[in-house]
Amino acid sequence: MMFGAGIPATPELAAAIPGSLEAMDGSLAPWDIGAAYLNFTEEPDDPARFYFAEAYARLRRVKAETDPEGVFRGNHEIAA
Repeated sequence: MMFGAGIPATPELAAAIPGSLEAMDGSLAPWDIGAAYLNFTEEPDDPARFYFAEAYARLRRVKAETDPEGVFRGNHEIAA
């Protein structure tokens, strides 16, 4: 698991943070196993990356049965 953060001291440094975080992600790409850690994922991502395939399928079935209108949502919404 990896998590990066930037704390800017000036507006110029703030502008550099997104590029630096992307470079960090890119440098670690060879070791990416295709999974993501839900609690540290702040940008939109495919929610299937947070669960094993069987668990994600079960979550989608539960969502379809209990919330077909999509009333309950989170940052990484599981589609019904």
